[in-house]
Amino acid sequence: MANIANILLPYILTWKAILPISFGLLTSYYLLSIVKKPLIVAANGKLKNFIDNHIKTLKRPFYPTPWAINSHLQTIFRAALEKSPEVDCQRETIIAPGGIQLGIDWLCNDEHQDHKDKPIVLYVPGIGAKARSNCLFAAKGMGYRVAICCIRGNDGLTLSKPSQLPRLGDWTDLGAIIDHIHQKYPKAMINVIGISLGGMVICNYLAEVQPAQNYVCAACVVSTPFDMKMTQLSLETWFNTKMYNVYLAEFMIKYLNSHVSSFKQNGHSLPFKLQDVDKCDTFSQFDQCVSLPLFGYPNLSTYYKVASPGVRMGKIKTPLVCVNAVDDPFSPFAGIPMDKFDHSPDIALILTSYGGHVGFIEGLWPTKTTYADKVCIEFLKALLENHNQLS
Repeated sequence: MANIANILLPYILTWKAILPISFGLLTSYYLLSIVKKPLIVAANGKLKNFIDNHIKTLKRPFYPTPWAINSHLQTIFRAALEKSPEVDCQRETIIAPGGIQLGIDWLCNDEHQDHKDKPIVLYVPGIGAKARSNCLFAAKGMGYRVAICCIRGNDGLTLSKPSQLPRLGDWTDLGAIIDHIHQKYPKAMINVIGISLGGMVICNYLAEVQPAQNYVCAACVVSTPFDMKMTQLSLETWFNTKMYNVYLAEFMIKYLNSHVSSFKQNGHSLPFKLQDVDKCDTFSQFDQCVSLPLFGYPNLSTYYKVASPGVRMGKIKTPLVCVNAVDDPFSPFAGIPMDKFDHSPDIALILTSYGGHVGFIEGLWPTKTTYADKVCIEFLKALLENHNQLS
């Protein structure tokens, strides 16, 4: 036994030395190469000064979860691990031009419903996304009246004809909802937040509707795809197709099929074949099959160019903060219009090296508010107290 112990002892001592050394090297790599402050891209002006003075989270580095540094892990575990309370809402249905049903979900238990000048936060979700209740409850706790934009055809809203199907990047629904809220609460400050495709819609709206008509004080968006052609190329790589694109196509097919019976009951035929739609494996195949014949675009390049906010970001005159990650598979770095952010004083880009798509999780076990959420919440809080600094 003594001989065996003498033989094993050097190996045991070796592993005892290797483990702490390995841990030290990995920790050093994480702290020196992974942990970084975000890049803030903005022209000199009131918005840049506002961010520097009021968003304290940007003063420190982003510490991505050590076991989920990869963009796909950030993206997936953000949805899987974050624990958020359920959002209890009261639905208000409005009819937009063309007879389109739209919905506004107002956060319930508001103790000051009679205060017409109470500031409002309007949340615009991405495709198939649920409300990010961390931000919404934080906003409510600050004193905001909270509203959630319900995308046409979702959450029980009906469509009566194929032409009412949503067009990628179209901002008219958001415009109708903001106009309605302003008419209902004409003295209330309205701030808008959104994620992913919701961010696209917000950017397009702010670019096409100037401040005198859009009633928005300021906006903050997270993981916005700025160039849908670049998004298509990124999501059609083999891995991203299997990880994301197939499920996007399934969602879009399911969404369409949920309205087919209504179309037929109202006597409307489809300008495409449903059996062809069911064969779509990517969102671009769906757009090729459905969106092009439905909306009259000659090709996908034209359709995606019209939908993409990147080409029109320079037109935005309403203060807008965009939070993105370099490794976002849905919004590749090559598609971010860095020159627009460099030269426009009314838009700012907060760019982290890691974070994936709507990820930005940090901490060993990330169940609370993310780094991007903190930026958004601090921005909203600063607007309550200092919005005149942006005027």
